[in-house]
Amino acid sequence: MKKTMKKYFPIARLIFYFIFFLFFILVPISHFQESNCFTYVHLNYLCPTCGVTRAFISLLDFNFIDAFNFNTVFTLAIGPICIFIFLQDAYCIIYRMITHKEKKSLFEYYIMDYLK
Repeated sequence: MKKTMKKYFPIARLIFYFIFFLFFILVPISHFQESNCFTYVHLNYLCPTCGVTRAFISLLDFNFIDAFNFNTVFTLAIGPICIFIFLQDAYCIIYRMITHKEKKSLFEYYIMDYLK
């Protein structure tokens, strides 16, 4: 049972990445324009995570100026790192499927090995 789960888990991750990025590319940014942040709505204070979703969508659309305006810290630091980790993990999964060589991604080294 564990061997089949181990075999199909990378494929499931790859499908998840595809659907995740496709969703954010196809859904227009205007859908996320209104703020539903509890802190902003009730306290009129922008929390550190306000604008992260809009910044991420803008990054995927290669609209860096809007992403920077929505959330500067995410755009400069966290966003590119997350996108790099997802793309590198997808590359390693595809590389293993084509060459049948064992190659671990950063995601598998740091997150999956930690969860074991």
